[in-house]
Amino acid sequence: AGSIPSARNVRQWYLPKIQKTHIEELNLIMEEADGVIVTVDETSDNVTERSVLNLIFTPVNVNTVEQSTVSYIADQIYLDSLDHKVVAREVIKVVDSYNIPHHKIIGYVCDNVAYMSKAFTLFSAFYENCVHVSCTAHLFHLLFGRVSVYGNDVHSFMVKWSGYFKNSVQRKKRFSMFIESKGLSTQKCPKPCTTRWTPWMKAVVWHAERHQHLEEFLSTEKEYSDTAVIGEISDLFTADLESDFEYLGSIVPTLIEAIESVESNSLTAHHLIQINLLTSKRFSRLSLVHG
Repeated sequence: AGSIPSARNVRQWYLPKIQKTHIEELNLIMEEADGVIVTVDETSDNVTERSVLNLIFTPVNVNTVEQSTVSYIADQIYLDSLDHKVVAREVIKVVDSYNIPHHKIIGYVCDNVAYMSKAFTLFSAFYENCVHVSCTAHLFHLLFGRVSVYGNDVHSFMVKWSGYFKNSVQRKKRFSMFIESKGLSTQKCPKPCTTRWTPWMKAVVWHAERHQHLEEFLSTEKEYSDTAVIGEISDLFTADLESDFEYLGSIVPTLIEAIESVESNSLTAHHLIQINLLTSKRFSRLSLVHG
């Protein structure tokens, strides 16, 4: 029946053979492709405390451009330091190692970190057909990070509010009856989780639509709940908080729309530009309000 080889033998004898075969297959795929898109991303190795540069190749063929593409990890490079010169050098080195003609490199995709973008200016002269494409997901992440900075007080309030209803069915029922009496939806508030932007922004919209009634609801809760807890939440109701909800409530629906468009693969370039322009204008207004 044979025996299962040890991990040491797998690493020493089997993986090098598999890697050689894999590289040969990738070389053939890249050779047959009409064009190749290079995606570069940097992460870190917690064990060695070094940077890891990941290079991914996406072969593109004219006859199948409308179909789904398959991307391949071309190389993972461990580095002690990383800057734009190192990124440019490694891109050229890896592309050449696969014997890809320079005219076939048609795209360079990276996040919006300055040194990643600057690397393109160094090696673009070698690849005359290559265009630089910034990662839309990273653009959104940077934008959402800016939203959350302006929404620190908003986030604190939403967390407190959510905590008030935790493990209390009766409080939830009382609030549903109250908010329904105001002619508003009894839809449950999304959890304000900052590691998942869409639920956080939907929570902002939920609060923005109901904020003017929340303080009134708390005043009716004094006969049911600990007044100290109610007081902690009530102290957060300020004119600045109301202003934050008003302006963030006008911004985030646009961002939610953008995310959902990206997830459905229907976001066009001109639509993305419109979203960026609209959001920038609203952020300018928000900056003036907050100084």
